[in-house]
Amino acid sequence: WLRDGVFADILNGGYRQGDCMIQLGDVVGDDLDLLDRNLELAAATRLPQWLVIGNHDIDFDARNNDDKADSWRRIYGPNYYAFEMGNVLFIVLDNIFYPCGEEDVARGRTNCGNPDRPTYNGRLTETQFAWLEGLIENTPEEKLIVLNNHIPFVSFVDAASGQHQTDELVKIHGLVEGREAVSFSGHTHTTENHAPGQLFQGWTENTGIGPLPFRHIIAGAASGAWFQGDFNVDGVPMALQRMGAPMGYFHVDFNDIDYHERYIGAGLGRVRGQWVGLNTPAFRHWYSTIMQWLSEHPSEREAVPPFSINDLPDTKLLTPDDFSEGIWLTSNVWAGSAETQVQATLSNGDILTLERTQQGAGEGHQTGPEWVDPFSAARQLSVARYANQSTLGDKRAQGHELFTGRSFGPAPPQPQRSIAAQNMHLWRVQLPELPLGVHTIKVVSTDRNGIEFKDMITVEVRAERPARYWRHEIW
Repeated sequence: WLRDGVFADILNGGYRQGDCMIQLGDVVGDDLDLLDRNLELAAATRLPQWLVIGNHDIDFDARNNDDKADSWRRIYGPNYYAFEMGNVLFIVLDNIFYPCGEEDVARGRTNCGNPDRPTYNGRLTETQFAWLEGLIENTPEEKLIVLNNHIPFVSFVDAASGQHQTDELVKIHGLVEGREAVSFSGHTHTTENHAPGQLFQGWTENTGIGPLPFRHIIAGAASGAWFQGDFNVDGVPMALQRMGAPMGYFHVDFNDIDYHERYIGAGLGRVRGQWVGLNTPAFRHWYSTIMQWLSEHPSEREAVPPFSINDLPDTKLLTPDDFSEGIWLTSNVWAGSAETQVQATLSNGDILTLERTQQGAGEGHQTGPEWVDPFSAARQLSVARYANQSTLGDKRAQGHELFTGRSFGPAPPQPQRSIAAQNMHLWRVQLPELPLGVHTIKVVSTDRNGIEFKDMITVEVRAERPARYWRHEIW
């Protein structure tokens, strides 16, 4: 799926000499025997490869952090290093501290307190800090510094977790203070484009920082949501991520110390950058009912979910009653940031401005069905792949098998494990009541670099919903 998804997209992306690829960690999923295969497949893109170590790329039998990257160093190379291209210094950091222990518990990382269940924490070693400080001190101030690490410095989706953000971030920020800098990371299976000045609840509590001094980007995942979901037309799982963005990668153009970033959904072309949907009363009821079922313990709930995708009423066929209860036009802008602007033009020429649902002003997550992207949630909450069965096939091919051999099904179609229940790159506006008839709505999102993504949808407004199924009674 990696070969036929993201790598195929890069292969056909028109890249040329002077370009490169940076894999931001979790290059493989615990099985380090796959690392050679990954490197060989990535080489088919004819791009130089720079790899970042992730928490699924380590030796889990290591007794101390110094030994956790032995296989990585043998197969690939150093676990932290730097290289230059043009007027840009790329710094690759190793912020996977494994196994973490008493020092980390003292920092408040209680997950590190059980030596019988070794795990990791997001932090740099003192040796790496000393190297980083010396490297930056000896780098001309006119260069752009690009920091690349697996665990994000900060994350919206995991803002409440210390383990999944980086310790001593104030110290890291201090090393690049006054310089042009940007951070790229992975880990969370989300796309997050955090502009300078952004702050979400949990960042100060877990990392000690206030509003961001420079841009921090979490680059999504080539596996999307761990290759969950139904298959697309290319035979690759849709795998919509934890905030609904498709599997894909960030494309970044550098010009001296300026850079322009955009997110490319694998197999979706360069003209798409958002999902547009309508959050209707019927969708909210459908969503809430399934999420309630999902919250119950598997041993206590019905085996069959209360609804499937077949039960979701057409969200683009509206009635006057729908408008009275509230309909939100939504735009899930995959690489959206605080600078992104989103507008919608109705058939009558009226222009609506969509507002970002998370402002990044220190608030926590907005949760509940009214804050959900209906486009991605509809595809995540009813996955038919659970039901795949055969009589002559492999036993492990029944249902489907995912990361670390976890088996799902065979079972009735049901939600995938990762649902876009909160989102920092969702924009919405409440639709005014539209007259009966057919309407078009054009939605345009514009990023900080002036790149536009345009989508048009057709909406029907009827006095009442027509029959949904074939009308046997009139025949």
